[in-house]
Amino acid sequence: MMKFRGFTIGQALLVSALGLFSTALGAQQDPIQVQKAFHHVLLYQWSDTVTEAEKEQLIDLFNGLPRAVEGVLEVEVNTLLRASVDYDFRVHLRFSGLEALHRYENHREHNKIVALADRVITGHFYYRYWDEP
Repeated sequence: MMKFRGFTIGQALLVSALGLFSTALGAQQDPIQVQKAFHHVLLYQWSDTVTEAEKEQLIDLFNGLPRAVEGVLEVEVNTLLRASVDYDFRVHLRFSGLEALHRYENHREHNKIVALADRVITGHFYYRYWDEP
């Protein structure tokens, strides 16, 4: 009887088929894998006069967005150390779509972020992109 890596050819084919089936099944059951998301990434530079309390306040406002604004799926805030650009931190927002982005842009929590950022941020940059399903 022919064997492939210790399995009979029939066993190897069965294991391969089960692996492909479970991978396809998992992809169908995971809505994040098939849902196309819209990403909004912001880079910020703190002002020279910003306090630690103001930094925490701004970051807390961003972290509260998924609970406050429908369609904000995820927020990730990172400090940039030894970055190739002159920005201090990055905010990565993931939205369910453009409608959610527009809800966020017109939401009172976004207005709070803008008002505080006007006082504590000296520079910023952003870019946007879509996930590929």
